[in-house]
Amino acid sequence: MDQVKGTNLKTIDRFSLNYQYIDKDNNVVIDSVTFQKACVTHKLPASQMKTYTDSVAVAMMLEFNDGT
Repeated sequence: MDQVKGTNLKTIDRFSLNYQYIDKDNNVVIDSVTFQKACVTHKLPASQMKTYTDSVAVAMMLEFNDGT
C-alpha cells in the first residue's frame, strides 16, 4: 500500500490500487496462517468468518493496517 503514503485519503481511487491480498478479479488471496493471525490481531473470531464479505473485511484490515 505504498501508493497511499503521503496522499490525501479522500482522493484515493481504492479500486485502482494494487492490493496484496485481493487480486485484480476481486478474489481474496490470503493463506490460512496469515488470515488466522489477522483475525487474532484484529480481535475477530476466525471461526465466524464464513462469507466472502467477512474475508474481504479481514483482507482490507491487513491492507490498510486498520484496527491495530
